[in-house]
Amino acid sequence: MNISYEDNIKILGFHMTTNLKDSAKMSLTTLTSRIRAQALDIYHRALNLESRISSVNEVILATTWYTT
Repeated sequence: MNISYEDNIKILGFHMTTNLKDSAKMSLTTLTSRIRAQALDIYHRALNLESRISSVNEVILATTWYTT
């Protein structure tokens, strides 16, 4: 069989490598960059405090909990 071997794969939003430390670092880096981008998007909108809190709850926290 001609099956290729991969050192780095992504399963359900998490990066998997042969080293646990590298896997955690890659997954956390991806997650934090995604959260930063969403936070900047919310920051640049003209929203009142209630809308900002709602956006954080709906968008940023959802991204944190569901990383895919």
